[in-house]
Amino acid sequence: MSGEEKKFIGGIDFKELRAQRVQVYNELVIDLSVARSNDERVFTGTYVYAVEGTDVDANVDIRFNELFRANIGLVKGRGIRCPFYRFYLTNAAQAGKTITLIIGIESADFEIFDVGKALGITGLVPTVPSPRTGYTQVVASDVAVDATVVLHTVTAGKTFYLIGATLSVALAGLGIGKLTITNAGDVEQYDPLAIGGPDPAAVRFGDNNFHPPIPLEIPAGYKLKLVSSTATISVNGFIQGYEV
Repeated sequence: MSGEEKKFIGGIDFKELRAQRVQVYNELVIDLSVARSNDERVFTGTYVYAVEGTDVDANVDIRFNELFRANIGLVKGRGIRCPFYRFYLTNAAQAGKTITLIIGIESADFEIFDVGKALGITGLVPTVPSPRTGYTQVVASDVAVDATVVLHTVTAGKTFYLIGATLSVALAGLGIGKLTITNAGDVEQYDPLAIGGPDPAAVRFGDNNFHPPIPLEIPAGYKLKLVSSTATISVNGFIQGYEV
């Protein structure tokens, strides 16, 4: 088989790829020692991965395309897939910390193989303590309207494993309703669930669920909160998990 015939491998036209000089990804290192609010970055792509961070607490919020979209927290090892033409970054000042983002562009295929290293785990699947022995079940629900309500604070010396969460939001105006997780210093780390959007013509409702394939590990002192950004947003949340 000639070299010309081998240009297609796995459905990819490598000759065309070379001719077009397709750029598969960009790397962006964010200096977190500088506080920023909705700092616009113009990139076109379909995915963002936080592949490196100074430590597990290094974090930055990202919202895609429009300012009314919900913020999503990025920490080391977390990735997001969605089409975008720009995004906005927000973070509190975090002295001496950085976070590195890989931004996928064009329509090229992309995959990170060393996910274990990015997440700081030694095996392909992290070891999660069984909820059958030596555990305390945690179940909580509440409603937030124009407020932030703490559903659960992880007990000192314990680790909380989030099994699932549900968020129901009634929107009668512009705003965001979300389930957020903050660290011991009340700095937002990530938003497992968020519903919002532009001012609706009439009251509308949204429901969303979060059921990770592996329980989400949350350290001691962290808080799980319901957030309603305005009086026109009613947020009903439920969480289930266990502490060990």
